[in-house]
Amino acid sequence: MLDVATIERLATRLDEAERTKSLIPMFTKEYPDFSIEDAYAVQRAWTRLQLGRGRVIKGHKIGLTSKAMQNAVGISEPDYGVLFADMFYADATPIPFDRFHAPRIEVELAFVLKAPLRGPDCTIFDVLNATDYVTPALEILETRMHRVDPETGKARKVMDTISDNAANAALVLGGRPIRPMDADLRWIGALLFRNGEVEETGLPPACSIIPPTASPGSPIASRRMTSISPPARSCWRDRSRGPSTSAAATRFMPITARSARCRASSSEVTTIRERTMTGQARRKSIHIGGFKHVNPIPNACRIGNLVMSGVILGRDPATNAMPESLDAQCANMFAHMKATVEAAGGTTDDIIKMTVWLKDRGNRGPVNVEWLKMFPDEHSRPARHALPMDNMDGGALVQCDFIAVID
Repeated sequence: MLDVATIERLATRLDEAERTKSLIPMFTKEYPDFSIEDAYAVQRAWTRLQLGRGRVIKGHKIGLTSKAMQNAVGISEPDYGVLFADMFYADATPIPFDRFHAPRIEVELAFVLKAPLRGPDCTIFDVLNATDYVTPALEILETRMHRVDPETGKARKVMDTISDNAANAALVLGGRPIRPMDADLRWIGALLFRNGEVEETGLPPACSIIPPTASPGSPIASRRMTSISPPARSCWRDRSRGPSTSAAATRFMPITARSARCRASSSEVTTIRERTMTGQARRKSIHIGGFKHVNPIPNACRIGNLVMSGVILGRDPATNAMPESLDAQCANMFAHMKATVEAAGGTTDDIIKMTVWLKDRGNRGPVNVEWLKMFPDEHSRPARHALPMDNMDGGALVQCDFIAVID
Protein backbone atom coordinates (compact mmCIF):
# COMPACT_ATOMS: atom_id res chain seq x y z
CA MET A 1 0.00 0.00 0.00
CA LEU A 2 1.35 3.43 -0.93
CA ASP A 3 1.93 5.91 1.88
CA VAL A 4 -0.51 8.76 2.51
CA ALA A 5 1.77 11.44 1.09
CA THR A 6 2.11 9.59 -2.22
CA ILE A 7 -1.64 8.99 -2.39
CA GLU A 8 -2.31 12.70 -1.89
CA ARG A 9 0.31 13.67 -4.48
CA LEU A 10 -1.22 11.38 -7.14
CA ALA A 11 -4.70 12.73 -6.40
CA THR A 12 -3.40 16.27 -6.87
CA ARG A 13 -1.87 15.30 -10.23
CA LEU A 14 -5.23 13.94 -11.39
CA ASP A 15 -6.96 17.09 -10.20
CA GLU A 16 -4.52 19.30 -12.09
CA ALA A 17 -4.87 17.16 -15.23
CA GLU A 18 -8.65 17.56 -15.16
CA ARG A 19 -8.53 21.31 -14.69
CA THR A 20 -5.93 21.80 -17.47
CA LYS A 21 -7.43 19.15 -19.82
CA SER A 22 -4.06 17.45 -20.09
CA LEU A 23 -2.97 13.82 -19.89
CA ILE A 24 -0.57 12.45 -17.30
CA PRO A 25 1.40 9.17 -17.33
CA MET A 26 -0.41 6.13 -15.95
CA PHE A 27 0.32 5.42 -12.30
CA THR A 28 1.07 1.74 -12.88
CA LYS A 29 4.06 2.76 -14.98
CA GLU A 30 5.58 4.81 -12.18
CA TYR A 31 4.49 2.37 -9.45
CA PRO A 32 4.52 -1.22 -10.84
CA ASP A 33 3.00 -2.57 -7.58
CA PHE A 34 0.13 -0.07 -7.70
CA SER A 35 -2.83 -2.09 -6.36
CA ILE A 36 -6.60 -1.80 -6.50
CA GLU A 37 -6.58 -0.64 -2.88
CA ASP A 38 -4.06 2.05 -3.82
CA ALA A 39 -6.31 3.05 -6.72
CA TYR A 40 -9.38 3.50 -4.52
CA ALA A 41 -7.30 5.41 -1.99
CA VAL A 42 -6.26 7.85 -4.73
CA GLN A 43 -9.88 8.11 -5.89
CA ARG A 44 -11.01 8.93 -2.33
CA ALA A 45 -8.29 11.56 -1.97
CA TRP A 46 -9.27 13.11 -5.31
CA THR A 47 -12.93 13.08 -4.22
CA ARG A 48 -12.04 14.99 -1.06
CA LEU A 49 -10.40 17.66 -3.22
CA GLN A 50 -13.61 18.02 -5.24
CA LEU A 51 -15.78 18.21 -2.13
CA GLY A 52 -13.50 20.92 -0.78
CA ARG A 53 -14.33 23.00 -3.86
CA GLY A 54 -18.05 22.68 -3.22
CA ARG A 55 -18.94 19.83 -5.57
CA VAL A 56 -21.81 17.65 -4.35
CA ILE A 57 -22.01 13.86 -4.61
CA LYS A 58 -25.25 12.79 -6.30
CA GLY A 59 -24.64 9.11 -7.03
CA HIS A 60 -22.24 6.35 -7.94
CA LYS A 61 -21.09 4.56 -11.05
CA ILE A 62 -20.83 0.79 -11.19
CA GLY A 63 -18.73 -0.41 -14.13
CA LEU A 64 -17.17 -3.60 -15.46
CA THR A 65 -20.19 -5.63 -14.33
CA SER A 66 -19.81 -8.32 -17.00
CA LYS A 67 -17.53 -11.29 -16.44
CA ALA A 68 -16.19 -10.85 -19.97
CA MET A 69 -15.00 -7.32 -19.21
CA GLN A 70 -13.65 -8.34 -15.80
CA ASN A 71 -11.68 -11.20 -17.35
CA ALA A 72 -10.34 -8.87 -20.03
CA VAL A 73 -8.87 -6.45 -17.48
CA GLY A 74 -7.91 -9.05 -14.89
CA ILE A 75 -10.24 -8.33 -11.97
CA SER A 76 -13.01 -10.32 -10.25
CA GLU A 77 -15.38 -7.54 -9.21
CA PRO A 78 -16.95 -4.39 -10.71
CA ASP A 79 -15.30 -1.02 -10.33
CA TYR A 80 -16.86 2.05 -8.76
CA GLY A 81 -16.71 5.82 -9.10
CA VAL A 82 -18.38 8.95 -7.74
CA LEU A 83 -21.01 11.00 -9.61
CA PHE A 84 -21.12 14.71 -8.82
CA ALA A 85 -24.22 16.85 -9.32
CA ASP A 86 -22.53 18.96 -12.02
CA MET A 87 -22.01 15.82 -14.14
CA PHE A 88 -25.75 15.38 -14.82
CA TYR A 89 -27.40 16.67 -18.01
CA ALA A 90 -31.06 16.38 -18.97
CA ASP A 91 -32.15 14.81 -22.24
CA ALA A 92 -31.62 17.12 -25.27
CA THR A 93 -29.59 19.59 -23.19
CA PRO A 94 -26.64 21.19 -25.05
CA ILE A 95 -23.35 19.90 -23.66
CA PRO A 96 -20.27 22.12 -23.98
CA PHE A 97 -17.72 20.12 -25.93
CA ASP A 98 -14.84 22.22 -24.63
CA ARG A 99 -15.51 20.84 -21.15
CA PHE A 100 -13.84 17.59 -22.30
CA HIS A 101 -10.51 16.56 -23.76
CA ALA A 102 -11.21 13.27 -25.58
CA PRO A 103 -14.70 12.08 -24.60
CA ARG A 104 -16.27 8.71 -25.32
CA ILE A 105 -19.85 7.58 -24.95
CA GLU A 106 -21.34 4.45 -23.41
CA VAL A 107 -25.01 3.46 -23.30
CA GLU A 108 -26.31 2.71 -19.82
CA LEU A 109 -29.32 1.92 -17.70
CA ALA A 110 -29.50 4.37 -14.80
CA PHE A 111 -31.11 3.29 -11.52
CA VAL A 112 -32.62 6.29 -9.74
CA LEU A 113 -33.19 5.50 -6.07
CA LYS A 114 -36.05 6.68 -3.83
CA ALA A 115 -34.33 5.57 -0.62
CA PRO A 116 -30.68 5.49 0.47
CA LEU A 117 -28.71 2.25 0.41
CA ARG A 118 -25.90 1.27 2.74
CA GLY A 119 -24.22 -2.12 3.29
CA PRO A 120 -22.74 -4.46 4.16
CA ASP A 121 -25.89 -6.57 4.55
CA CYS A 122 -27.73 -4.96 1.64
CA THR A 123 -29.11 -7.49 -0.87
CA ILE A 124 -30.28 -7.33 -4.46
CA PHE A 125 -33.86 -7.22 -3.15
CA ASP A 126 -33.03 -4.16 -1.06
CA VAL A 127 -31.69 -2.53 -4.22
CA LEU A 128 -34.88 -3.28 -6.17
CA ASN A 129 -37.06 -2.02 -3.32
CA ALA A 130 -35.05 1.19 -3.07
CA THR A 131 -35.16 1.87 -6.83
CA ASP A 132 -37.71 4.49 -7.85
CA TYR A 133 -37.27 3.94 -11.60
CA VAL A 134 -34.83 2.85 -14.28
CA THR A 135 -34.15 5.06 -17.28
CA PRO A 136 -31.90 5.10 -20.37
CA ALA A 137 -28.72 7.10 -20.00
CA LEU A 138 -25.58 8.04 -21.86
CA GLU A 139 -22.32 8.09 -19.95
CA ILE A 140 -19.66 10.50 -21.16
CA LEU A 141 -16.26 9.09 -20.34
CA GLU A 142 -13.08 11.06 -19.98
CA THR A 143 -9.58 10.08 -18.98
CA ARG A 144 -7.04 12.19 -17.20
CA MET A 145 -4.16 9.87 -18.08
CA HIS A 146 -2.89 8.23 -21.25
CA ARG A 147 -4.93 5.23 -22.39
CA VAL A 148 -1.77 3.96 -24.12
CA ASP A 149 1.66 4.99 -22.92
CA PRO A 150 3.31 7.02 -25.72
CA GLU A 151 6.76 5.64 -24.88
CA THR A 152 6.13 1.94 -24.27
CA GLY A 153 2.88 1.41 -26.18
CA LYS A 154 1.41 -0.43 -23.18
CA ALA A 155 -2.25 0.11 -22.32
CA ARG A 156 -3.32 1.46 -18.96
CA LYS A 157 -4.54 -1.02 -16.35
CA VAL A 158 -7.79 -1.15 -14.44
CA MET A 159 -6.01 0.30 -11.38
CA ASP A 160 -5.25 3.42 -13.41
CA THR A 161 -8.89 3.74 -14.44
CA ILE A 162 -10.17 3.26 -10.87
CA SER A 163 -7.84 5.92 -9.50
CA ASP A 164 -9.13 8.21 -12.27
CA ASN A 165 -12.67 8.00 -10.77
CA ALA A 166 -13.53 5.15 -13.16
CA ALA A 167 -13.15 7.60 -16.08
CA ASN A 168 -16.33 9.51 -15.11
CA ALA A 169 -16.98 12.84 -16.79
CA ALA A 170 -20.73 13.37 -17.28
CA LEU A 171 -24.00 11.59 -18.01
CA VAL A 172 -27.26 12.31 -19.77
CA LEU A 173 -30.51 11.00 -18.28
CA GLY A 174 -33.56 10.70 -20.50
CA GLY A 175 -36.07 8.46 -22.16
CA ARG A 176 -39.03 6.69 -20.63
CA PRO A 177 -38.67 5.82 -16.92
CA ILE A 178 -39.57 2.22 -16.01
CA ARG A 179 -40.45 0.83 -12.60
CA PRO A 180 -37.96 -1.95 -11.87
CA MET A 181 -40.67 -4.65 -11.61
CA ASP A 182 -42.77 -3.45 -14.57
CA ALA A 183 -40.52 -4.97 -17.22
CA ASP A 184 -38.07 -7.82 -17.53
CA LEU A 185 -34.87 -5.78 -17.31
CA ARG A 186 -32.83 -8.66 -18.70
CA TRP A 187 -34.28 -8.12 -22.17
CA ILE A 188 -34.08 -4.35 -22.57
CA GLY A 189 -31.75 -3.84 -25.51
CA ALA A 190 -30.00 -0.64 -26.57
CA LEU A 191 -29.05 0.78 -29.95
CA LEU A 192 -26.58 3.66 -30.03
CA PHE A 193 -26.89 5.86 -33.12
CA ARG A 194 -24.47 8.51 -34.37
CA ASN A 195 -25.71 10.68 -37.20
CA GLY A 196 -28.37 8.10 -38.03
CA GLU A 197 -26.04 5.08 -38.12
CA VAL A 198 -25.85 2.35 -35.49
CA GLU A 199 -22.54 2.54 -33.63
CA GLU A 200 -23.14 -0.05 -30.90
CA THR A 201 -25.72 -2.41 -29.43
CA GLY A 202 -26.07 -4.06 -26.05
CA LEU A 203 -28.14 -6.54 -24.06
CA PRO A 204 -28.22 -7.13 -20.28
CA PRO A 205 -27.58 -10.92 -20.55
CA ALA A 206 -24.07 -10.03 -21.72
CA CYS A 207 -23.44 -7.97 -18.59
CA SER A 208 -25.42 -9.62 -15.78
CA ILE A 209 -28.07 -7.10 -14.74
CA ILE A 210 -27.70 -5.84 -11.16
CA PRO A 211 -25.63 -8.70 -9.76
CA PRO A 212 -25.54 -8.70 -5.95
CA THR A 213 -21.80 -7.96 -5.95
CA ALA A 214 -22.40 -4.88 -8.09
CA SER A 215 -25.35 -3.42 -6.19
CA PRO A 216 -24.78 -0.01 -4.60
CA GLY A 217 -25.20 -1.44 -1.11
CA SER A 218 -23.41 -4.75 -1.55
CA PRO A 219 -20.46 -5.69 0.70
CA ILE A 220 -17.92 -4.92 -2.02
CA ALA A 221 -19.61 -1.67 -3.03
CA SER A 222 -19.93 -0.61 0.59
CA ARG A 223 -16.25 -1.13 1.24
CA ARG A 224 -15.36 0.86 -1.87
CA MET A 225 -17.82 3.73 -1.55
CA THR A 226 -18.91 4.48 1.99
CA SER A 227 -15.55 5.57 3.34
CA ILE A 228 -15.94 8.95 1.64
CA SER A 229 -19.45 9.03 0.19
CA PRO A 230 -22.97 9.31 1.61
CA PRO A 231 -25.43 6.47 1.04
CA ALA A 232 -26.06 5.84 -2.67
CA ARG A 233 -29.05 7.74 -4.06
CA SER A 234 -28.57 7.17 -7.78
CA CYS A 235 -26.31 4.94 -9.79
CA TRP A 236 -25.78 3.53 -13.23
CA ARG A 237 -24.20 0.43 -14.68
CA ASP A 238 -22.56 -0.68 -17.93
CA ARG A 239 -24.63 -1.46 -20.99
CA SER A 240 -22.71 -1.13 -24.25
CA ARG A 241 -19.83 0.92 -25.51
CA GLY A 242 -19.75 3.27 -28.45
CA PRO A 243 -16.88 5.74 -28.76
CA SER A 244 -18.08 9.03 -30.22
CA THR A 245 -17.11 12.65 -30.45
CA SER A 246 -20.35 13.87 -32.02
CA ALA A 247 -24.05 13.83 -31.28
CA ALA A 248 -25.52 10.43 -30.51
CA ALA A 249 -29.00 9.09 -29.94
CA THR A 250 -30.09 5.96 -28.12
CA ARG A 251 -33.04 3.62 -28.50
CA PHE A 252 -33.94 1.06 -25.84
CA MET A 253 -36.27 -1.85 -26.67
CA PRO A 254 -37.30 -5.17 -25.13
CA ILE A 255 -36.51 -8.22 -27.24
CA THR A 256 -39.28 -10.79 -27.11
CA ALA A 257 -40.08 -14.05 -28.82
CA ARG A 258 -42.43 -12.16 -31.13
CA SER A 259 -40.14 -9.49 -32.54
CA ALA A 260 -36.88 -7.74 -31.85
CA ARG A 261 -38.33 -4.45 -33.01
CA CYS A 262 -41.60 -4.05 -31.10
CA ARG A 263 -42.37 -3.47 -27.45
CA ALA A 264 -43.51 -6.43 -25.39
CA SER A 265 -47.14 -6.37 -24.41
CA SER A 266 -48.13 -6.83 -20.78
CA SER A 267 -49.31 -10.37 -21.54
CA GLU A 268 -45.97 -11.25 -23.10
CA VAL A 269 -44.05 -9.89 -20.12
CA THR A 270 -46.34 -11.84 -17.79
CA THR A 271 -45.79 -15.02 -19.80
CA ILE A 272 -42.03 -14.59 -19.65
CA ARG A 273 -42.18 -14.03 -15.89
CA GLU A 274 -44.48 -17.02 -15.32
CA ARG A 275 -42.26 -19.33 -17.34
CA THR A 276 -39.23 -18.18 -15.41
CA MET A 277 -40.94 -18.72 -12.06
CA THR A 278 -42.36 -22.15 -12.93
CA GLY A 279 -39.05 -23.37 -14.35
CA GLN A 280 -40.40 -24.32 -17.78
CA ALA A 281 -37.56 -24.89 -20.20
CA ARG A 282 -37.26 -22.14 -22.80
CA ARG A 283 -33.62 -22.60 -23.68
CA LYS A 284 -32.43 -24.53 -26.69
CA SER A 285 -28.78 -25.61 -26.72
CA ILE A 286 -26.99 -25.21 -30.04
CA HIS A 287 -24.25 -27.65 -31.01
CA ILE A 288 -22.18 -27.80 -34.19
CA GLY A 289 -19.84 -30.44 -35.55
CA GLY A 290 -16.12 -29.81 -35.78
CA PHE A 291 -16.02 -27.41 -32.85
CA LYS A 292 -16.97 -28.56 -29.38
CA HIS A 293 -16.12 -27.08 -26.01
CA VAL A 294 -13.96 -29.06 -23.60
CA ASN A 295 -16.42 -28.28 -20.83
CA PRO A 296 -20.03 -29.56 -20.89
CA ILE A 297 -21.53 -26.46 -22.50
CA PRO A 298 -23.13 -25.85 -25.90
CA ASN A 299 -21.72 -23.66 -28.65
CA ALA A 300 -24.65 -21.29 -28.23
CA CYS A 301 -28.06 -20.95 -26.63
CA ARG A 302 -31.36 -19.74 -28.07
CA ILE A 303 -34.40 -18.36 -26.23
CA GLY A 304 -37.16 -17.11 -28.48
CA ASN A 305 -35.51 -15.12 -31.24
CA LEU A 306 -32.37 -14.32 -29.23
CA VAL A 307 -29.16 -16.33 -29.77
CA MET A 308 -26.02 -15.87 -27.70
CA SER A 309 -22.87 -17.85 -28.36
CA GLY A 310 -20.15 -19.07 -26.07
CA VAL A 311 -16.50 -18.34 -26.80
CA ILE A 312 -15.53 -19.23 -30.37
CA LEU A 313 -11.90 -20.10 -31.08
CA GLY A 314 -10.02 -20.53 -34.33
CA ARG A 315 -9.27 -24.25 -34.14
CA ASP A 316 -9.08 -26.28 -37.34
CA PRO A 317 -12.45 -28.08 -37.63
CA ALA A 318 -10.82 -31.16 -39.19
CA THR A 319 -7.95 -31.71 -36.75
CA ASN A 320 -9.02 -29.59 -33.73
CA ALA A 321 -5.48 -28.17 -33.78
CA MET A 322 -4.82 -24.49 -33.23
CA PRO A 323 -3.08 -22.89 -36.24
CA GLU A 324 -0.01 -20.82 -35.51
CA SER A 325 -1.00 -17.84 -37.63
CA LEU A 326 -3.59 -15.23 -36.71
CA ASP A 327 -4.88 -15.27 -40.29
CA ALA A 328 -5.79 -18.97 -40.12
CA GLN A 329 -7.32 -18.66 -36.67
CA CYS A 330 -9.51 -15.76 -37.84
CA ALA A 331 -10.69 -17.70 -40.90
CA ASN A 332 -11.66 -20.70 -38.75
CA MET A 333 -13.29 -18.49 -36.10
CA PHE A 334 -15.56 -16.76 -38.59
CA ALA A 335 -16.44 -20.13 -40.16
CA HIS A 336 -17.40 -21.48 -36.73
CA MET A 337 -19.51 -18.38 -36.07
CA LYS A 338 -21.36 -18.87 -39.36
CA ALA A 339 -21.96 -22.55 -38.60
CA THR A 340 -23.22 -21.72 -35.11
CA VAL A 341 -25.78 -19.10 -36.14
CA GLU A 342 -26.99 -21.38 -38.96
CA ALA A 343 -27.37 -24.28 -36.53
CA ALA A 344 -29.55 -21.96 -34.44
CA GLY A 345 -31.84 -21.43 -37.44
CA GLY A 346 -30.50 -18.12 -38.66
CA THR A 347 -27.90 -16.62 -40.97
CA THR A 348 -25.02 -14.22 -40.58
CA ASP A 349 -27.49 -11.44 -41.49
CA ASP A 350 -29.09 -12.00 -38.06
CA ILE A 351 -25.91 -11.22 -36.10
CA ILE A 352 -26.24 -7.84 -34.36
CA LYS A 353 -23.14 -7.78 -32.14
CA MET A 354 -19.73 -9.44 -32.20
CA THR A 355 -17.09 -9.13 -29.49
CA VAL A 356 -13.51 -10.03 -30.38
CA TRP A 357 -10.65 -10.63 -27.95
CA LEU A 358 -7.11 -10.38 -29.32
CA LYS A 359 -3.76 -11.20 -27.79
CA ASP A 360 -2.48 -8.17 -29.70
CA ARG A 361 -5.39 -5.76 -29.99
CA GLY A 362 -3.43 -3.58 -32.38
CA ASN A 363 -3.25 -6.38 -34.96
CA ARG A 364 -6.83 -6.36 -36.20
CA GLY A 365 -5.97 -6.66 -39.90
CA PRO A 366 -6.72 -10.41 -40.19
CA VAL A 367 -10.00 -9.90 -38.31
CA ASN A 368 -11.01 -7.15 -40.71
CA VAL A 369 -10.23 -9.36 -43.73
CA GLU A 370 -12.71 -12.03 -42.60
CA TRP A 371 -15.12 -9.36 -41.34
CA LEU A 372 -15.37 -7.79 -44.79
CA LYS A 373 -15.82 -11.18 -46.41
CA MET A 374 -18.74 -12.04 -44.14
CA PHE A 375 -20.24 -8.54 -43.97
CA PRO A 376 -19.41 -6.78 -47.27
CA ASP A 377 -22.30 -4.31 -47.14
CA GLU A 378 -21.23 -1.28 -45.10
CA HIS A 379 -24.91 -0.44 -44.52
CA SER A 380 -25.68 -3.84 -42.99
CA ARG A 381 -22.94 -4.82 -40.57
CA PRO A 382 -23.28 -5.82 -36.93
CA ALA A 383 -21.69 -3.83 -34.16
CA ARG A 384 -18.23 -5.01 -33.13
CA HIS A 385 -16.06 -4.50 -30.08
CA ALA A 386 -12.39 -5.51 -29.79
CA LEU A 387 -10.73 -6.11 -26.41
CA PRO A 388 -7.22 -7.20 -25.38
CA MET A 389 -6.69 -10.53 -23.60
CA ASP A 390 -3.28 -11.86 -22.65
CA ASN A 391 -4.25 -15.15 -21.01
CA MET A 392 -5.89 -17.12 -23.84
CA ASP A 393 -5.27 -20.86 -23.69
CA GLY A 394 -3.95 -23.37 -26.18
CA GLY A 395 -2.01 -20.98 -28.39
CA ALA A 396 -5.08 -18.92 -29.23
CA LEU A 397 -4.40 -15.46 -30.62
CA VAL A 398 -8.05 -14.48 -31.09
CA GLN A 399 -11.52 -15.49 -29.89
CA CYS A 400 -15.01 -14.08 -30.16
CA ASP A 401 -18.64 -14.41 -29.23
CA PHE A 402 -21.78 -13.02 -30.84
CA ILE A 403 -25.41 -12.06 -30.32
CA ALA A 404 -28.03 -12.69 -33.00
CA VAL A 405 -31.74 -11.92 -33.28
CA ILE A 406 -33.56 -14.28 -35.61
CA ASP A 407 -36.88 -13.01 -36.99
